[in-house]
Amino acid sequence: PACYGLGGVEPTVTDAALVLGYLNPDYFLGGEMPLRIDLARKALKSRLADPLGITVEEAAMGINRIVTENMATATRIHIAERGKDPRKFELIAFGGAGPIHAFRVAEIMRLKQVICLAAAGAASALGLLVAPLAVDFVRSYMTPLKMTEWDLINRIYEEMEKEAAGILEGAGVDPEKIQWERSADMRYAGQFFEITSAIPLGRLGPDAVPGIVEDFYRAYDRAFSRHLTDSPIQVLTWRLRAVCPSPDLKIRFERKGTVSNPSGLRGKRKAYYPDPGRFVDTPVYDRYCLAPGTELPGPAIVEEKECTTVVGFHSRCRVDANLNLIIERE
Repeated sequence: PACYGLGGVEPTVTDAALVLGYLNPDYFLGGEMPLRIDLARKALKSRLADPLGITVEEAAMGINRIVTENMATATRIHIAERGKDPRKFELIAFGGAGPIHAFRVAEIMRLKQVICLAAAGAASALGLLVAPLAVDFVRSYMTPLKMTEWDLINRIYEEMEKEAAGILEGAGVDPEKIQWERSADMRYAGQFFEITSAIPLGRLGPDAVPGIVEDFYRAYDRAFSRHLTDSPIQVLTWRLRAVCPSPDLKIRFERKGTVSNPSGLRGKRKAYYPDPGRFVDTPVYDRYCLAPGTELPGPAIVEEKECTTVVGFHSRCRVDANLNLIIERE
């Protein structure tokens, strides 16, 4: 981003967020990294605004609009591919920039609730800490399911299991605690796409075929709400996942001690909102001062060291017991 002052000259999403008032130039990374709004405006002006004959603010609005529309479209496609109704889901925002865009994405998708995690900017790192140690192996061997050479498949799985066990044991995992999951990429003959279906553990043979077929039908039903019983099934790849139990790591964010500003209100600044389509004097809150049960009316901006949350019009934001921000759209 140009606003980092590190030599960038192309306008970025971060530059647009700064010009639109979402980011506080004096509180980025808790104030450890001041942002240069003059450089952000310069990049937007020279690369977009002047060539298009629009204002710097309009260029920033355009960047923000494109980004949020792309996010909403990708999310909608991801859900639709699984046969789900997007309106039945809540949107969870994480990452340093996610909570800036989450409310607008929810508006576009007509989602009622947005959940902005505590320490959202570090959520991926926290996820890595609590994720189970696992390894995945894949072997390609295309065959009609009912003509499978099961002795060969058993050898393939034995080789993968031996290799997986060696890796996990080398990482300090008790071999008795390793959990095994088998699956295969399968399709109807003549199709050009596959779905992943379960394969039973243990030694395989012709007697395993009926169960594998039923599992494939169920997986196909989940994806397409129907299946075919008179078409032959092909297997393309055989998969093995070896996983150990998740680390016993308990994380709880708590607000402790007293604060000099119990309301959390830092002041106001102008920020742009697509609805009503103009810059608005917006209350800005210090997230570290917000106790569980606190409710804030939209519009509002909530700042913390790792990220900034933008709360739009016609909504309310409350702090839950774990200090997550729950935004309810009206």
